[in-house]
Amino acid sequence: MKKIFLLAVHSLLFTPLLFAQTATFDIATFVPPDGWQRQEANGILSFHTSKTVGGLTSLCHISLYPSGPSSGSVAEDLKKAWHNIVTIPASSSVQPITDAARSDDGWQVMTGTANITQSGVTYTGMIVTATGFGKTMSFMVKMIGNDQLAAVSKFFDGLKLDARAPVASAGRGMGAATRAGAVSLRDYEFTAPPGWQIRNNADHVRIQSPESGCLILIFAPQGSSGDLEKDARAVFAAMYPGWQFQKAGWAGYTLSKGYTPQGLEYFMMEALMGKPAADGSRYDGFEEGAALVIKAGAQSVIISVRHNSSLMEHANCYKKYEYWSRFFNTFAVRNAPIPRSLEQDAVKRIIGGWSMAESGGTGEYIFAANGNYAFVGALGTSYTTKDLNYEYLHTTTYAFQGDGGYSIAGRQLTMKKRGRAAEVARFRFDQVNHGGTGWKDRIYLLRRDSVGESEASYEKSGR
Repeated sequence: MKKIFLLAVHSLLFTPLLFAQTATFDIATFVPPDGWQRQEANGILSFHTSKTVGGLTSLCHISLYPSGPSSGSVAEDLKKAWHNIVTIPASSSVQPITDAARSDDGWQVMTGTANITQSGVTYTGMIVTATGFGKTMSFMVKMIGNDQLAAVSKFFDGLKLDARAPVASAGRGMGAATRAGAVSLRDYEFTAPPGWQIRNNADHVRIQSPESGCLILIFAPQGSSGDLEKDARAVFAAMYPGWQFQKAGWAGYTLSKGYTPQGLEYFMMEALMGKPAADGSRYDGFEEGAALVIKAGAQSVIISVRHNSSLMEHANCYKKYEYWSRFFNTFAVRNAPIPRSLEQDAVKRIIGGWSMAESGGTGEYIFAANGNYAFVGALGTSYTTKDLNYEYLHTTTYAFQGDGGYSIAGRQLTMKKRGRAAEVARFRFDQVNHGGTGWKDRIYLLRRDSVGESEASYEKSGR
């Protein structure tokens, strides 16, 4: 069977099918990209690769989504696939540039392409939808950089769809909920830490580092008590029966609450834990644990995170963005209702001083209501918010000059230092409580530069 898939990027025309030994997923057979990491989770099969050369990172993902009944129009099927694969998970309103439908052996094929920004990262996203014989199947390609175009071309060259096979999600549709108002394990989307092993089970997904043993467990949606804090504390207690906090007071544990980048409400409990020996004379194990509960309508998504802090390899999980931070920022639940107007206005919330929250880090941002900001590189070396009148910071006529001006558009913060190029960061707020000492606002700034991606958090100073 000869098929041509046209991807609207750099005018790349994929050549006719190459016959070879292939793998099978759903109604598709294909040649897996050589050397790429394979991930199968939530009913979606993905292949991805990344590399960094000269400080520049390139990456490419190819994802195969389950087939479903067709609407009868490839254009409508592509539109629906784009909504479920791009619009909802990425919280993006961008619409694709589509090519003309192409016909081949009874299949209609159409491609939609756009530059998509998700969690502060912009990539080229392409949805390829094939429709025919009463069914439809879609594929997504994400690319940063152009060095994998040949591999993407080769993948689609070797792709073949079975017109006689039954669709995998008949009666369910692309990304449709399993029942009204409900989500399932198949509705989760995330980017796993690079090199970690992924295992799908009936009621959870297991993601584990082969080097450190660090573990992320994502459970199927559970019934909610209606109290996210209560649920998160219960999950944490179930993770560590008989263990003890390694530290006391404000450093004993950390609570946080807010909204994921997708917009779902969450609560998380984190702590350094020690497992006492039977005689109580020592600890037999050390971990950094976290229990994360995310509200998805009337259900809760439970994520258990256990870091083996006795091994040095686990340090990457928190220090490098592409591990835990990127997993958190990319985690999404298809079909979950997104709360509206639940966060207070970012323009008002950002006003004040923000001190770096990372252990051992110093520095403070000051944002004033008059649109100016300042960054103090190290506390004690210059003025901080203690030198400023807090009420004045909230006055638009305040004469505070700082280092330059700032502006907010959606979840994007732009800071323009005088005489320098503008710096852009993706931001999100949450609230943090250290050991029961009270809640404080916290802001995360996600940046991407020639070195890669990084995220830093800052806690609000003063009132």
